Amino acid sequence: MRRFVILCICFLTFIISLTGCTETPAAIDASAVLEEVLEEVQFAVPLSEVGENAALFFGMLPEGTEIRLFTGAGYYADELALITVSRETDRAAAMDCVERHIEELQFQHVNYHPEEVEKLDHAVIYQNTDHIFLCVTADYVTAQQIFDRASDKHP
Repeated sequence: MRRFVILCICFLTFIISLTGCTETPAAIDASAVLEEVLEEVQFAVPLSEVGENAALFFGMLPEGTEIRLFTGAGYYADELALITVSRETDRAAAMDCVERHIEELQFQHVNYHPEEVEKLDHAVIYQNTDHIFLCVTADYVTAQQIFDRASDKHP
């Protein structure tokens, strides 16, 4: 019996020491990723930040969600959005809003500017625990590479 107790204590000590070895991944610097996309990705027209009305483009975002949205002038579908949820549990609801937003844009462009629909078909979405990025551009490969690098740095 004594041997069993000593063995249990050794096993528990080993398990506890392993938990100290795990490292919590650092959060991404969402602003830095946003700036990198704005600088490196080619958009059809220069993008401008929408401002405080950005949430109107993504109806029914969860309460407490922050959004930065950049759009181009004219009929171009090009845009970049950074959505930050206040709780990780709100991410699924925010993703639904992003997907509905893309569908609405596809519906708006299909009859009037069908050449823009291809950009929407290749929209790049990147998400982690509290951020969702949406990038609509013909240069979707570059956007995806930037998000992949961010993901590699912070799995």
